[in-house]
Amino acid sequence: MRYPRRPMVIASVLGALALVMVVLSTLALLDIAQAKEADLLAEWAIVWLGLIVVAIAQVAWFIAAFQGRRAGDPREESGGA
Repeated sequence: MRYPRRPMVIASVLGALALVMVVLSTLALLDIAQAKEADLLAEWAIVWLGLIVVAIAQVAWFIAAFQGRRAGDPREESGGA
């Protein structure tokens, strides 16, 4: 039984990037809430970019989990239910 390795690596890298983006988004939202700067465009860009990165990471995890589940399904190897 061999699990697909590439989707798990991609999902792990995207997950790590998503964690970094969550931290940056939190800091940006705190900056927005304090409203100390006149132009908040950069903070909103970080928040939206973080949302997109987290969404892509979630899709990558779902794909990797589905492929791993399908690769490890013993019913497919035995040919019956």
